[in-house]
Amino acid sequence: MGVRAQSALLLLFLAFTPLSAHGAGQDKSEPSPVPAVSAPDEFHIKGLSFPRGFIKDETAGTYFIANLNGRQLSKGNRGFITRLNPDGTLAELKFIQGGKGGFKLHAPKGLLIDGDRLYISDIDRVVVADKNSGALLASVDLAPQGAKYLADMARGPQGRIYVCDTIGSKIFIIDPANNNEVSVFATGRELDSPSAIAYSPQLDKFLVTLANGYIGGIDMAGKVNPKFIKADFRNLVGMDIDGDGRVYAVSFTRGKVVRMDDLGQGPKRVLKEKLKTPGSLFIDRKNRKILIPLTLSHRLASLDY
Repeated sequence: MGVRAQSALLLLFLAFTPLSAHGAGQDKSEPSPVPAVSAPDEFHIKGLSFPRGFIKDETAGTYFIANLNGRQLSKGNRGFITRLNPDGTLAELKFIQGGKGGFKLHAPKGLLIDGDRLYISDIDRVVVADKNSGALLASVDLAPQGAKYLADMARGPQGRIYVCDTIGSKIFIIDPANNNEVSVFATGRELDSPSAIAYSPQLDKFLVTLANGYIGGIDMAGKVNPKFIKADFRNLVGMDIDGDGRVYAVSFTRGKVVRMDDLGQGPKRVLKEKLKTPGSLFIDRKNRKILIPLTLSHRLASLDY
């Protein structure tokens, strides 16, 4: 299967995930101390509906899950955010949900925590909520900038939020210090369906997963190196970096999780295979866990690293 066919397969999944039959990169800097609660080896949460994002609040120890609860490009206002306790048990299935509390939440995907703010990417806008109360703080419309399918997010070194647009092949910037002003950070043919993004302080670059089997490197001027890291398989939908400079990525079509040492320039090791429809990837640094939502299985996976 060629590169274009692989990209088309990924975009087909993104656009046409069917409705559920049963219902219904975060601040990636060094974390603050959290309560001494053991991380669960497995998460058994009933009621999830096409989970697409799964992250941990490194300060409070709680977890958040973005549930599509419908088609990935449908604006039905059916999406919701689940919150888990630090021990992995359910705190509130619909902590935030479309149609309540002033929220419009159609198909939430990417999640990011910055201080007390929970950022949620949703097709062509980013919703900002209070992570403690669930109250709506802001809704940032990126449609005027041409946003088509917003996915993962990362916090940059100056507090700006960088957002992947997978179908639009762009990276946007949201500037919280300037009334959430939106601008385009990177675009062009080099960005082949970017899905996940993480900032590396060591490199002073952003790493971004591409559908062609590479992880691109983007400098702070927005210049893209589309072949910065060769990941050896295509349709990468999730990626993060641990505290030791190891890069982790997961492929939607292959179901593989790979670790790449030395910021992607060292040896590679496959950590897991045959995961069913992984939707993203997040590193829980404190507990040395890899968190992965299994979108079409309505489940969550947790791997040691």
